[in-house]
Amino acid sequence: MRSVEVQLFGAFRQYGQGATVQVALDEPATIADLRSAFARELDSEEATALLKASAFADDERVLADADPVPTIGALAVLPPVCGG
Repeated sequence: MRSVEVQLFGAFRQYGQGATVQVALDEPATIADLRSAFARELDSEEATALLKASAFADDERVLADADPVPTIGALAVLPPVCGG
């Protein structure tokens, strides 16, 4: 098991104790596994609904649910945004 630090942005900031949340994951793990563990960590129906429309990204790209969780670098959860 390892701990993964996820950076929080936008609406997710209200669910953390700061700008990040630590999520425990069994190895090997995919982004789908991270999404599930992150939802359990936040323990909020509202956060889980927001998470369904959000993306995870590393320093270079948005990650698909089937992608493995990177072992190095920063991870972020990106809520949907709107603008004009």
